[in-house]
Amino acid sequence: MKKLNPLFLLALLCLLALPALVFFGCSSSAPAKDPAPVNAGGASFGDIEGKEWILLELRRAGEIIAMDRQQIEADGLSGAYTLVFEEGMVRGMAAPNRFSGPYTIGPYSPAGNELHIGLLASTMMFSFIQPEGLSENEFFALLSAVSRWDLREGRLELYSSADGAEAVLVFIE
Repeated sequence: MKKLNPLFLLALLCLLALPALVFFGCSSSAPAKDPAPVNAGGASFGDIEGKEWILLELRRAGEIIAMDRQQIEADGLSGAYTLVFEEGMVRGMAAPNRFSGPYTIGPYSPAGNELHIGLLASTMMFSFIQPEGLSENEFFALLSAVSRWDLREGRLELYSSADGAEAVLVFIE
């Protein structure tokens, strides 16, 4: 029986070990997660994530449009105009459709409150009833044009400029 060259065996062992090293990596530690941006008021985006936020009012062009939650419930639109931010995705319910989409938070604004909501996908249910003051399409347009956030007195404020003028969506927990 012919004896194998030790250099050949070493080369073969290295060749077989290389894919394992590439697959499993050289380090077993998980990558560090970036801390959530903190706005000027001291609130962290982590204070917002994972909670269901319910639209309380819309402020635009000097007027305040209050969401009549009792009427919305009576109209059978329970849960309308809600949202949750979680792990880079925003999801929620409009009136009557559910929606979801990506979001990014940015540390680039001086106040640390930059927020951008990406393209939203939604279900396509039809409703004969729309809550007064805000249509579902307007809600989606406002969310898609959000540029920053703030947390004041337990209220989440999303600043949007969907139609050129600034609007503020105010949510409560």
